[in-house]
Amino acid sequence: MIKSMAAQPQPPLCSTARSGELAVVSDFAGVIQHVEPAFAAAVERLAHAALHDDLTELPNRALFLDRLRQAIARARRNGEPFALAIADLDSFKSVNDSLGHQSGDVVLRAAAVRLRLSVRQVDTVARLGGDEFGVLLPGVGDAAAARQVLSKIVDAFSASSIPVGDGSSVALTISVGASLCPTHGEEEGVLMGAADRAMYRAKSGGAPAFRLSGDRETALDEPPRPEQPALESDEALRLLARHVAIQRRVIRAGDALFCAGECFRNVYVLRCGGCKVVRRSPDGREQLVSLLFKGDWLGFEGIATGRYLCDAVAIDTGELWTMRYDALLQAGSRSPAVLGLLHAAMSREIVRERDAVVAHFALSADAKVANFLHQLAQSLAQRGLRSDPITLRVTRAEIGSHLGLTLESVSRAISRLAREEVIQFGQCGRREVHIPRLEALHEFVRRCPS
Repeated sequence: MIKSMAAQPQPPLCSTARSGELAVVSDFAGVIQHVEPAFAAAVERLAHAALHDDLTELPNRALFLDRLRQAIARARRNGEPFALAIADLDSFKSVNDSLGHQSGDVVLRAAAVRLRLSVRQVDTVARLGGDEFGVLLPGVGDAAAARQVLSKIVDAFSASSIPVGDGSSVALTISVGASLCPTHGEEEGVLMGAADRAMYRAKSGGAPAFRLSGDRETALDEPPRPEQPALESDEALRLLARHVAIQRRVIRAGDALFCAGECFRNVYVLRCGGCKVVRRSPDGREQLVSLLFKGDWLGFEGIATGRYLCDAVAIDTGELWTMRYDALLQAGSRSPAVLGLLHAAMSREIVRERDAVVAHFALSADAKVANFLHQLAQSLAQRGLRSDPITLRVTRAEIGSHLGLTLESVSRAISRLAREEVIQFGQCGRREVHIPRLEALHEFVRRCPS
């Protein structure tokens, strides 16, 4: 009898091994498929718990390292690059000390959501321990692409505070460091160490910030070089004021900033407030080109032709700075910092045009409208002009003209967004879009079919 049992064929241990899970769990999953379904489901739950953080529901350190090893193997076998980021919440200990661990748990869960929404579905976000998180970015192989992702992560935390209950909220920022495979190494320890050191350089240089391994590596006795200030920051605007003669003008809704056909001489920066840039068709109809806010530059389209191609109209009370373009170029030749701001401003305009093209051709009507509203709301939130919830002063006609959609298509999309309670439109007779939670709109965009 014993001999007969020994001769029975055994199920293969790796018959259901799945990518992204530790081998021991995958092997065990291959065994449990042959037993009672209820028991198999219970074991699956245990397997999930073994590989995920119970507070945030993110993958834990063990699963993250397993996926990192798989990414390294693919890089060696197929040459598939990837980026590895380590993120650490700034001043998190003070939250636990002053508000208690329950509030600290709320913050950690919110941080997990913001990290997850900052990256793609194919990326892995994991809680490595305490307030430290790891992010694995397959296919991100060059420094420019990595910096773009790291910037989005930092901006997601700087945009708004985190509610912790009883009407209290915590303004929390994050520091991020990253390394690239194979640029910075092809070993697990090397890549983790490089990303970790970059994160601590970011934190010591003044949070919130991000660093890529190899960025601004200096000797211990050499003072770190200052970062280029963000375009919308007060520091960037003060830098301009020190080097360029500026005309300051108070603007109000409806004021013309410049008109199509006027001779190009000046470029402009919104010190505060907002404006819309519109292009008129031969039959006189307006098409919305872009909506701009604090820190945004405008007027660059006149450089090539010597005349402005669009009308710029204020949509809110604010302040406009006007600069002679030739004076700005002269200041840039004397100051690399000013030249850097100018190049960054031009790059941002190029990116805006590219994003508009992508939004127009790659998405369904519902997704186009939702994506447009999300980008606009996020721009406001990042500049500190609105707190969550956010109200956008934009009409259906303006949305349609910007995205090339009919009024009926925009209305249908708006109705669907309102039914799913991610926006409210036309409250109290006012033609405005009210967004109760920016993250809910982001989630709608993420799952909206193209």
